[in-house]
Formats: sequence, C-alpha cells, structure tokens
Amino acid sequence: IYYLHYRNSDSPTTQPTIVEILIDRELDCPTQPNIIAIVAGVIGGILAVGILLLILWKIYTTIIDKREYTKFLEERSKAKWNTGLSPLYKEPMTKYTNPLYTAASSRI
Repeated sequence: IYYLHYRNSDSPTTQPTIVEILIDRELDCPTQPNIIAIVAGVIGGILAVGILLLILWKIYTTIIDKREYTKFLEERSKAKWNTGLSPLYKEPMTKYTNPLYTAASSRI
C-alpha cells in the first residue's frame, strides 16, 4: 500500500489529503485477440452482405421483368394486324421470272 499526500493548489492552508493507492505486484495482462477469427468475421460479413444484395437485386429484376412481360402480352393482344406474320417481315427470297427467257425457251 502506498500513500500519496497532496494539497489543493488553490488554498495552500488546507490540510493535505491522503489518498490510498493499492498496487498489484503481479501483472494482469489481457489475452491477445484472435486475429484469425476477426479477419474471418469481417470477410464473412462482407460476403454475406454481397450475397444478400445480389439476392435482393435478382428479386427486384424478376418483379420488373414480370411487369414488363405482362404489359407486352396485353399490348400484343390489342394488336390489329394478323399476329401470324409481322407487317415488317419480308421474305428473304424472291422469285422473278424473265418474260423474254420464257418466251425464248418456248420457241425452241
């Protein structure tokens, strides 16, 4: 046990105050933190948040795609042209007949 005497510097006439200080002779150091557990926890947390964000993004895009697809089906059902053929489609092959060639072949 150590005793410490001190006086208040504002009033030097007061009696000194005695403070009792207890000092342990044995050092009590805390244990070292587990670095591997901390690093693994941080990496696992980042991965978990990333996977959660990917799942939320996938759900969001699926909902938006379903809305757009139903809108497309509604617009397709309201179409006034023949739904079997597109009005913009043209056959890639065209058959032409040369009238002079057919006339010449018939003369021979």
